[in-house]
Amino acid sequence: MNRISKQIIKEQLLSLFKEIMEYQNRGNSHIKVLISAIECNVGFNETKKQWADYHNGGINAFKQGDLKNAIKLFDLAIKKYPSAESYYNRGFVYSQIGDFKNEISSYTASILLDENHINANRNRGLCILGLLTNNNLMNDVDCNELLNLARQDLRNTIKLGGEDAREYLQQSYS
Repeated sequence: MNRISKQIIKEQLLSLFKEIMEYQNRGNSHIKVLISAIECNVGFNETKKQWADYHNGGINAFKQGDLKNAIKLFDLAIKKYPSAESYYNRGFVYSQIGDFKNEISSYTASILLDENHINANRNRGLCILGLLTNNNLMNDVDCNELLNLARQDLRNTIKLGGEDAREYLQQSYS
């Protein structure tokens, strides 16, 4: 397996950071409008049932180790009804296959839908910190804002009751 160079990781992280900031600046109003439209639809109960079938299918596929199918099913669930939980679960599956770009993007979407999603905050923060640490980018000035985002995610996790994040947050300052 080819190891991705530090420079490529840095470029991908900075590109992702830019996307995250664009999403956050735009806010989640467009997603909330979409969800509202879905919920007002006459066939909403059927849509919600299909979402649940896909979402639960994704969970089952993950438990069986079928990660490709799990991602596919979470994608279908998100198309039916964009939920923080489906985005979070898809991000977690991406974490298991080492696709950090889609992992971080999925956690970001989850946080935009539910800023109090403790696991999405924790996992996005830990993923970013891990990538910065493992690639010796913690002290890279170009990555300061990204490091601050990771730290903020961990602060949010602690605020939401995830005390386990405190140790990681403290380590990020060492």
